[in-house]
Amino acid sequence: MDLSLPHASCFLSRNEDRQLHPLEERLKQTASSDAEKEISRILDDVDRLSDKDKLLLYLKMPVGEKAQRNCCSLDSVSTTKMNNVQRSKVEAQQWLRANYEELQNCSVGRQEVYDHYRKSCELANARALNQQDFGKVVKHVFRSVTYRRLGNRSNSKYLFTLQ
Repeated sequence: MDLSLPHASCFLSRNEDRQLHPLEERLKQTASSDAEKEISRILDDVDRLSDKDKLLLYLKMPVGEKAQRNCCSLDSVSTTKMNNVQRSKVEAQQWLRANYEELQNCSVGRQEVYDHYRKSCELANARALNQQDFGKVVKHVFRSVTYRRLGNRSNSKYLFTLQ
């Protein structure tokens, strides 16, 4: 599989002169000096990776289940179910980014994409989202994509389209 990153500049510069995002500023104020040193060490290691390796690292980043568990006041059964659904959505986003890209004036069958996703989930022994939730994830990942129907209502094919 040929994977090229069109804009190598999509990774944030760690230049100390850049202005921090307000959230980053608040988090930095609460971090211990040991945590800041560890994060700096990790970022130095990441800087030595190729762009493709950085993308793979991004796709393998943990979801943050512990943080989700701490912020929820639901009972443990509901929380476990929510975490599984959230995890499946994040995994679907990662899978879409790894397997599809936006191309102008292009259409692909919604069922074909979903079948490809389900087969990948089966091979990985992962829980697949239902078609409705998967469609929402597609719209979230590829915001320019629209839905299109070819044919009449009784005999139609539904497509993801980018004009």
